[in-house]
Amino acid sequence: MYKRQDAAAWKEGELKEVQGLINRGCFTIVDRPANCKPLPTTMVYKYKYSKDNDVTVRKCRLCVRGDLQREGVDYFKYKTYSAVLNARENRVLCSLAASMGWSVHQTEITQAFTYGELDPDVEIYCYIPDGFPVTSGDKVLKLERSVYGLKQAPAAFKDKLTSFLKSKNFTVVNDSGTVWMLSQGSSLL
Repeated sequence: MYKRQDAAAWKEGELKEVQGLINRGCFTIVDRPANCKPLPTTMVYKYKYSKDNDVTVRKCRLCVRGDLQREGVDYFKYKTYSAVLNARENRVLCSLAASMGWSVHQTEITQAFTYGELDPDVEIYCYIPDGFPVTSGDKVLKLERSVYGLKQAPAAFKDKLTSFLKSKNFTVVNDSGTVWMLSQGSSLL
């Protein structure tokens, strides 16, 4: 099936992605409901490189084909927008960090979009991709959590992140809600 020399490493990445989605409870295997139009899925492959330009990770991401979602059925247009840090805000933060002698760190959230919660009024189904435990019969996956590719995934993740930051007493700094701060005594995060 796989003919590349690094096929085993890619297969390992696929299994890791699928197992992560199963562990996060992103899907439930169900009988296909009547009049259900399941969305197809696709696996997206990407190399991650070290600073020496060596391949360190073969990253696989299972994506639902959100381009085939139907407005008013699978998503609501007003629930898809999610602001992101723009270039000007990023430059301001970097300038502040340089002038104030602040340390700058970044992090990665593994399978970040899966933390987003789907609108309970919308049921979304997708076909079972390779690598999932399959039972016999006409089965599909019912999405329980937001996943990559859904039109509402960025907004669902941002809602979850915003709730988390508020629960930890962070204060929003800008109108778009992309810059937050936490002040404790003379410390600022």
